[in-house]
Amino acid sequence: MKFYKKLAVTVPLMLVSLSFEAYAATTFIPALVLDTEKTPNPPVLRLTNVPTTGWVSPSMAYKGWTHNSKWLFLNVLKGKTVTITLDSVTPNGGTSTGFHPGLTVWNRMTKFPVTDARNYWIHDHFYKQTESVNLPNQKADTAYALNGQKVVAGESVGNIILEYVTSAYDANGLGDKFAVDSATGMLKPATTETSFYGPYLPIGYSILGNSSGLTDSASCSDKTKTTAATCVSPATWKPSTPGILTTSFTAAKGGIYQIVVGGLKPDTGSKAATSKAACSDTTKTTEAACVAPAVWTTPNNMDITITVK
Repeated sequence: MKFYKKLAVTVPLMLVSLSFEAYAATTFIPALVLDTEKTPNPPVLRLTNVPTTGWVSPSMAYKGWTHNSKWLFLNVLKGKTVTITLDSVTPNGGTSTGFHPGLTVWNRMTKFPVTDARNYWIHDHFYKQTESVNLPNQKADTAYALNGQKVVAGESVGNIILEYVTSAYDANGLGDKFAVDSATGMLKPATTETSFYGPYLPIGYSILGNSSGLTDSASCSDKTKTTAATCVSPATWKPSTPGILTTSFTAAKGGIYQIVVGGLKPDTGSKAATSKAACSDTTKTTEAACVAPAVWTTPNNMDITITVK
């Protein structure tokens, strides 16, 4: 089962201006910059060593951690529907490892190609998973160079505008870590840390859904039956798979969509929580030193499948 939320078209979008006086804009390097007009069905993108607490980070008060997350830029034409699948099962041996992926999609409010170095900055070292950002005249926290353009520390990188589109996360098996607060409708840690809430799902939205239209949703072979209890023989019930998430959005505007992916807290004691990158030759501690016939293996790999119609 997945928890997911999309911005209702009948609800006005509010751009949230926040003060981050103690911080400055920070740069990031996308794992993928893709023009879906030319390549609507790209090859599967495999990311390795995806942090298990990037999209929801206890270190960031359950916000997302900018530099522990993976970022994508997609150029999408207006009216096109983008479907994204995050799969942490297939690239990790074909069984669930306790990794739970999540993602957020924003409209970056800029056009393709993304050549301006100022587009490779975000407002802070953390992000709220379900809010828009509209911050003027942000300052660079460090020097950066891209496409021959140099930005020095303290220089303005312009306005950072991220218009929130949708977010989703794999909730299958999260019971040991998170619970839904009945009063606020927000996901919160299922721990004694009651002062923190996250991801920051806006109050008033329901995050509990039947995952309709999601390819990894639990389902009955008899489509007239919607629960496991009513899905009786000869019909068969197919449960959803922990570690896989599929969701879609339709581009209300053409241009660059900025996507962040990462993990929530992994299952306690799971392979995702305990495994580390390593060489089969234990005398080698880096990937560069791990040469054949030795093999370097990485945990928490993620396949990203993108289709545009």
